[in-house]
Amino acid sequence: MLTRAMATAGARNGFEDVTAEFSAFRDFKLKWTRSYKWISFEVSDYLRNAPQSVIESLAETIYAKMRGEGKTEYSEEVCDYLNSQEFLEENQGMYLKRFRGISDSTKGESIDLLDSYRRLVERGLVEYDPKLVIRWSNSEDRSRKAGRSSVLMRTIIMNPALDSEDVPEEALDYALYSQICHVNLGFGPTRENDAERYGAMLNWYPERISAETGLRRIGLVI
Repeated sequence: MLTRAMATAGARNGFEDVTAEFSAFRDFKLKWTRSYKWISFEVSDYLRNAPQSVIESLAETIYAKMRGEGKTEYSEEVCDYLNSQEFLEENQGMYLKRFRGISDSTKGESIDLLDSYRRLVERGLVEYDPKLVIRWSNSEDRSRKAGRSSVLMRTIIMNPALDSEDVPEEALDYALYSQICHVNLGFGPTRENDAERYGAMLNWYPERISAETGLRRIGLVI
């Protein structure tokens, strides 16, 4: 089905030889190698159970992006599928198994991120989401980012520099809140307005300025 969808759309875009296969990437992505008349795709196997219509729509969008012209937004059908509970339930566990160097739970050496999450819920800043996965990155993480997250897999990985009793609670909670906001953006047709939406969400946090100052003091940024 994957090869047929890519080949059918490819023929309309001048490609005579099209191959496609699912690959076990950790992150959701698609890669291709091409020449003038042939193209070869590697597609994330997170799409292995996607409906045929979703694959066909995705193929059309990929070729449109390749041309750099025409409609390059993902269709509503593709977005709905990638944001669905079905997609999450089929792939979240696989994603976590492929993600090396993260904790098995919300508990770190000093801090349990579940406590921070509960505070955010109790303050009404976020809604409780039983499908949200929150983990610590390992001690070898030298990133200055307070955390990172996957929108599709509803997974948040927090920087181990925050796993200390010396980190102000306000800064920790804001760091986690910022990642939840990112996840809650969802997968949309384009990312055109994501930065504006994300900034608006962060502004809802009452102590944003002081929390960001606290994070900078320990060398972290959102």
